[in-house]
Amino acid sequence: MRQKLNDNPLILVGLLAIGVAFLVVTRMNSANKPPAEQPATADTTAVTTEPAPAAGDAASAASADVAPAAAPTPAPVASDFKAGPGLPTAVADAYADGKVVTLLVYRERGIDDRKVKSMVEGLRVRSDTAVFLTKAAGIAKYSRITQGVDVERVPALIIVRPKSVSKGAMPEATVSYGYQHPETVQQGVRDALYKGRSDLPYYPR
Repeated sequence: MRQKLNDNPLILVGLLAIGVAFLVVTRMNSANKPPAEQPATADTTAVTTEPAPAAGDAASAASADVAPAAAPTPAPVASDFKAGPGLPTAVADAYADGKVVTLLVYRERGIDDRKVKSMVEGLRVRSDTAVFLTKAAGIAKYSRITQGVDVERVPALIIVRPKSVSKGAMPEATVSYGYQHPETVQQGVRDALYKGRSDLPYYPR
């Protein structure tokens, strides 16, 4: 074969031409092939969020722009404060005797309710105060008091001012809700007994 190529160089040229043609055709075919598909990747976007405030911080932030609550304003409870439906005899007698009538409406299983109940029961040592307790289910027994101050939820502490202090013929009462500090309960009774002026000027320190 080599001898024939040496004797006839045209054969060698022909072979080289065929090889070149084969390479050109091969490259053209590879150029026309579609590019291999790249594996799909998730388009992720980093999102940063501020940490949620702790419960204590949230409560502080919520109360930062809220003015402290003023003392409850006395409201009339019943024009005829005599024993009868919605007003037990013991309550009417305590009011007639000039005592502060305190009524706590509570739930037996409420944590705050139990704490407030123990504080209100501590008022029994006062001779100028009559203490009454009722569960929420028995609120109708005291409806002539609770309806007068529009009790909305429990625990609800209602304090009726003594007959000698109430302005006008109708008894006056205040209602406060939720957990209360022992001093707050005592202050409620002191406010109910207060006979002085309510329009005294305020002098900030």
